[in-house]
Amino acid sequence: MAFSVQCWNEPASGETASAPAMVDAAAYMTDIEGLITKTTVNWDGVDNMIVSPRYNYQDGWWALDEGSGKWVETDKASDNRCFLDMQCDPSECCA
Repeated sequence: MAFSVQCWNEPASGETASAPAMVDAAAYMTDIEGLITKTTVNWDGVDNMIVSPRYNYQDGWWALDEGSGKWVETDKASDNRCFLDMQCDPSECCA
């Protein structure tokens, strides 16, 4: 089951806090997978994983190895389709 933790914003003085917008976590994970993996890598069958937004999702992900019970890091492979970022389409991330 995919889930996402949304932070509440601090309300202004005299205002009431309101819940953050709902997120479709499964769709969000599918979008992130398409952003940071190549066509030779997928997350099919991975039930326990962490994808950190710290570096705009570009630093990789951690998956739980069910056999050892330890988290295993996978670094995001470089995308070298473009020599310079300006050679990429605006929708591509060539970092």
